Amino acid sequence: MKFCFFLLVFFSFSLQAKLPSSLPNFDNINSILFKDIKDYMFQVLVKTRLYEFDNNCRLYKYQNIRVMNSDRDMLFCLETIVEEEKITQVLRVKIDNQKAGNIKLIHEGEKRKAISFDQFINFQIGPPAKGAKTSFFFDHSTFGLIIDRRRNEEILKAFMQLDDFKIEITEDGLINNRYRNYLLTCGSCEGISWLKVQEDDSQLRYFSGSSATEVTPSHFGELMGFFIIRPFSQLGSQFKDALVFELNWPGLD
Repeated sequence: MKFCFFLLVFFSFSLQAKLPSSLPNFDNINSILFKDIKDYMFQVLVKTRLYEFDNNCRLYKYQNIRVMNSDRDMLFCLETIVEEEKITQVLRVKIDNQKAGNIKLIHEGEKRKAISFDQFINFQIGPPAKGAKTSFFFDHSTFGLIIDRRRNEEILKAFMQLDDFKIEITEDGLINNRYRNYLLTCGSCEGISWLKVQEDDSQLRYFSGSSATEVTPSHFGELMGFFIIRPFSQLGSQFKDALVFELNWPGLD
């Protein structure tokens, strides 16, 4: 009898719906955002030679033999400030002795943890753990990403100066009755900009539009790709382009 009861409980939990992990969430959003810049930095560092280094700075010599006038001196200096409630890391970059952007990463919360020099310059910036908050800022184009997981309602905000572009993700609810909202706002946005996936016990429901109209999972997936994943990927690409075309970071072609 006890065994039957155990099986009933086990299957009741196993059949309960879960918010799909394939949708943009707090664990995978960084990989979407930083994909282009990670690929770019990998290709750049393959073509560099570490010339000078100490505990805080590294000077790389970049040369692409296939491109004329491609030589660059790339100086990265990382400062880490540990305070009682937060850790602030600032990566200052100079290209050929000219300022080429400051990148700031702030860690807050009980599980805050600084990242290494190698992780920073390779943009291997993972998501914060539950109970922590990370904030990423790039000063040149007013670019930022904030993920706050310190409270039950988890919040993500990404923004860039271009077109007042913002993407927000919020998630909240009980263990088996959670929801996740996606909101895209920008000066030139048209059409649907709000999406929601909701977990009601053993059922997943999908909504879109300001009137909270329920839609099919396939239609929701199409809207998600167009209104959230595609703009978020473009945000990361614009970040990389700002480094190359506006701040003289090495071009690869």
